[in-house]
Amino acid sequence: MNEVVISDVVSTSIQRVRELRNHGRYAEAASDLEEQIQRLGADIRLVIELSETLFIQGFFDRVIKVLDEQLDEHLDACNSQDNLTAASGRLIRCLSHFLATSQFKESLSHVERVYEWFVSSPQSEVINDATVRIEVYHCKFWHLAASCGSFDDLHIQTKHMPRLQKVFNILTQRGDFFNALSVARAHSACSTGSAKNSLIECLATSDRTPLLYRAHAQFLLARSIKTNELREEQDRLYALALKSFEDENHFHGVLDTEIAMTCRLPLNPNDDTFGERIRSLFERYEALNYPTGLSDALLQFLDLAHGLNNLETESLVLHDLESLFPVSTSKLTWLLIRLSTLARRAVRGGDRGKIVLGGEALWKDLIGSDCASIRGQVAQLISQAYSALKDGEMMATWSRRAQDDLLQTNLTAVPSLITGYDLNSIEGLTKCYEMVSILVDPKLTNDSPEASAEKVETFLNQALVRKGQDARSREIIDRAIKMYEENLSRISDVRATPVMLAKLRVLQATMLTLRASSRHDIDLELDALKLLSEGRDLYVQANQLGQAVIVLQREALLNVGIAQKFERIQDSQVRLAWQNAVKQYKIAFDSANALGLVFLASDNAYWVAFCEYRQWAHGWCSPEALLQSLQIAEDFLDRQRQEVSILPGVAAAVVKGRLSSDDHARNIYKFAVRICVGVGNVADAWTWVQKSKARSLSDLLGLGVFVPLKLRERILHDTTCQRLFEEEQRLAENLAAAPDTEQFMVRIRLEKHQETMREQGMLAELLNLREGVPIILDDLFTGSMKYRTRKQHNHTIVFVDWIVIESGLFMYVVKQGENPILRELPISIHTVQTWVSKHLNSENDDLNHIPHETTLLGLQEEDEEEEGSLRDLDILVAPLAELSREDNLLVLCPTGALHAIPLHALRLGPVEDRRILIERNLIAYCASLTSFVQCCRRADSGTPERFSKRLLAVYERELGTENDGHREFSEDERREIYASTKILADYLDGEQLCGEDLTFQSFKESLECADLVHFFGHCDYAPDLSVEQSLRISGEGEGTQPACVTVKDLFDFRIKAAHISLLACASAVQRFQAGDEPLGLVTGFLSAGATSVLGTLWPVQSPTARLFSEYFYTHLLQSAEEESHYRVYDLAYAAREAILDIKKCWEFRQPRHWASFVLHGAWFLKGGLNVR
Repeated sequence: MNEVVISDVVSTSIQRVRELRNHGRYAEAASDLEEQIQRLGADIRLVIELSETLFIQGFFDRVIKVLDEQLDEHLDACNSQDNLTAASGRLIRCLSHFLATSQFKESLSHVERVYEWFVSSPQSEVINDATVRIEVYHCKFWHLAASCGSFDDLHIQTKHMPRLQKVFNILTQRGDFFNALSVARAHSACSTGSAKNSLIECLATSDRTPLLYRAHAQFLLARSIKTNELREEQDRLYALALKSFEDENHFHGVLDTEIAMTCRLPLNPNDDTFGERIRSLFERYEALNYPTGLSDALLQFLDLAHGLNNLETESLVLHDLESLFPVSTSKLTWLLIRLSTLARRAVRGGDRGKIVLGGEALWKDLIGSDCASIRGQVAQLISQAYSALKDGEMMATWSRRAQDDLLQTNLTAVPSLITGYDLNSIEGLTKCYEMVSILVDPKLTNDSPEASAEKVETFLNQALVRKGQDARSREIIDRAIKMYEENLSRISDVRATPVMLAKLRVLQATMLTLRASSRHDIDLELDALKLLSEGRDLYVQANQLGQAVIVLQREALLNVGIAQKFERIQDSQVRLAWQNAVKQYKIAFDSANALGLVFLASDNAYWVAFCEYRQWAHGWCSPEALLQSLQIAEDFLDRQRQEVSILPGVAAAVVKGRLSSDDHARNIYKFAVRICVGVGNVADAWTWVQKSKARSLSDLLGLGVFVPLKLRERILHDTTCQRLFEEEQRLAENLAAAPDTEQFMVRIRLEKHQETMREQGMLAELLNLREGVPIILDDLFTGSMKYRTRKQHNHTIVFVDWIVIESGLFMYVVKQGENPILRELPISIHTVQTWVSKHLNSENDDLNHIPHETTLLGLQEEDEEEEGSLRDLDILVAPLAELSREDNLLVLCPTGALHAIPLHALRLGPVEDRRILIERNLIAYCASLTSFVQCCRRADSGTPERFSKRLLAVYERELGTENDGHREFSEDERREIYASTKILADYLDGEQLCGEDLTFQSFKESLECADLVHFFGHCDYAPDLSVEQSLRISGEGEGTQPACVTVKDLFDFRIKAAHISLLACASAVQRFQAGDEPLGLVTGFLSAGATSVLGTLWPVQSPTARLFSEYFYTHLLQSAEEESHYRVYDLAYAAREAILDIKKCWEFRQPRHWASFVLHGAWFLKGGLNVR
């Protein structure tokens, strides 16, 4: 065929293909074009038509492949009509590459080079297929890049939108509605403000517009309506579009309209066919081979799930979207969807743990992407989530990351608007305000009023939380609020912006509240309450129910302020004010709970209890009613802890610890204990004490708990329970193997499955074990609490708890068959803290913030004239002389500063027969009685016939000087340490690893393969970095630091070792937050799977530690009952005897040598040690 014939055939083919595209038959159009290209050759017009068809379908990798294969010879020449068409192809390729990879910087220069050539040539005034594509795809590329925050799109709004308007007018005048619709879509996508849908509206309302194009425009207009006030108009437009699509036999127009109408809120509560209709609609989409349409439908369904606050549906839709995007290869779209989902969850006050986990995975995926603004926004959301979780350290870390990312972007874009300004200073606040004022001045910018209001809002959100509000700062904030209001007044249809109006009312109320604090009347508070009520109604109107609950909570807080003001001036209305506050907090709690907003519900539950506590103090609330409210608040605190279990390893430990240490959490327990003690209910007070102690540790221990054998047998004998149990194990295995990006979805499926498990009584019992549900009195003395050993026919265990009520110190003692006994101690917690600071060097060590070898220096034994100041603390254990017997095993659960004290070194009894506690009793320590019972249950579950043992030691020159005295490295010392370790290994029939053989990997393998691990070496500890407490090993660490295994590392291990001995400097020292929440090596080892850990409270000399090890293992082997079919080794007995043996040595008789050794966790080891 000659060129003229080919040209005619191509034109005819394109007309036929466009008719197919007009009717949504993209797959047929693409197939037709591929056949024509194969028959006629790579005609540039056919290639571009094919690439655009594939682009519309959503096959971006195929677009790139087609253009790269077919247009190599055209893409660099720009001097003819064909090459004008090729230039449009280059822009399509650049946009496809951006969508497929999230990288645009490489393509940006190509886009600009093509467009600059285009606008400088006479051909730019010609309106045809190629020039329309250049205009459209250039605008789309720049707008998408701007949405990623790399620069603003001001020039798009000022130059290109008018140009698109001009092109559109010419196209409609000549009747080219195919291209006119394409231009109108681009104009709508890239415009802001009232002009956004102006071209779409022209097509929808003009009689000249053909029926099918008008249907598309009507459908787009209906989709743009977001408020219920315009629902009738939306229904009218959908109905018109639906009829036209049906009349024109459009391939997916009817389906698009039906899904849009089905996914609107509010849903009809009487619609029983909703689920079936949704399934049917998606089945029809899947048959279309149209990824863009299917993803758009899924996104609408995702919006519906967001609006309904249905996390399960939301997760399922996200999973489907994730599965779809490898087909369409739109990586950027998937990243933006994940960002949008995180932002919505954050706005509605959703599960912060899931925000952190999903956000961190998304942030990692964005590393290497050109989308610095998206990465910065994700980091901001993670920082805000950590703030809500009370984790200031991680909040600051992610805030810095957000700032680093946003500094790379256009600083006038909303996400990075205030970056670089110190709003805590009046100068920084003033400069930032002046900058924002310029950016939103309608005389200086073409920004829509909505966009300008968003910038002002960004400034206000940060300005209102600055430290210290004075008259000057309030004046600036007032001006900014007025500026925000002025921009709202410029919006043509204010009904479309109920959320903005709601924000304005909340801002105005906030300023009134700030001013009210300095006044004695409540006039400003009452005005603020009216504004907040208006704002709440507006949020309800916009279906932002989570925000409405937050505003209601603000109203309740204002009533708390009014009540407290009345209390100060002794106004008779104080009782009514507290009643109003309680009423509003209860409504807010019920609403948040119904919406599934656990953290918001928990916050309101606390405030209900707080207000009732204040009423109780006046005699206006009964103790029973208050305790019920406190229990509800505590239940929701538990739900928060469960939700952050989704976080990995050490992050869960840190966040749970900080949640439990939060002032609100501490108040819940403090109020409850105080009320129970006040009414003489000692047993209930004890229960509340157990709830308050080391909950993060018991939660973490529960995650790795072995299933008790009897419970496992019961589960396996029930078909339903067995199936659910095995499915949970499968999901847990999938979670362990899943990459970071998939863990979020697997965890949600696992959580949903565990909700189903909880419906079965036996599985609920198992989950309670897993979640560290606080121990109850009846469970303290069951199962593994009694075992026969050679040295003790059976242990009678006495549990000893110390608690602080107000500033007083109390001791709880629990014995089997008896109610808890509470004794007040004649010493304050402040006195104990002062003693610890003075004698244990815990706060005034400038080097490492750990105890030195000078710990307890100068404290004398009884055979010397002065016993020293350790005797000042004997009162801490004095009641045990009466409340326990000599043969009891004492389980000691300290509180606060008592964790640093060697309680076993204190004396008790009459003056003439005062005995050291460790001489009188066996001792085991724990952070909470719940964690102790968990450790014992673990120890009871494992019965290896033959223990494998690893004995590890490292003392090398590259490790530097020793902590104990900062002595220089000694070759003789190294020989003695390694020789001692070899002797122990031979004696225990174990394997030794010393010096350079003990690397990070071999240390990890030892923990994961051996049943008993002994470590001799160095420990580094700093209270402010407890997750970095570490054991030094051989090899090279980061920079100049020695290699080490940190607490953070341990949370990634799965430890087989039941018992671990840590003969290292202060290895048992831990950081304890409020609520006795521990974090250190002991917590790390127990959480990773160990059942007991032996360590030291301060550095001890190497000869002392070696001697202790020899004595300890000798007594441990002697402690088992020979006649038993399995052996139970008494760790508490072995530790006590080893301590006393050392104490008998004259040179080691002082407490600083022997009192440092402590046993945490289970008191026994079950199995077979088998020595040579």
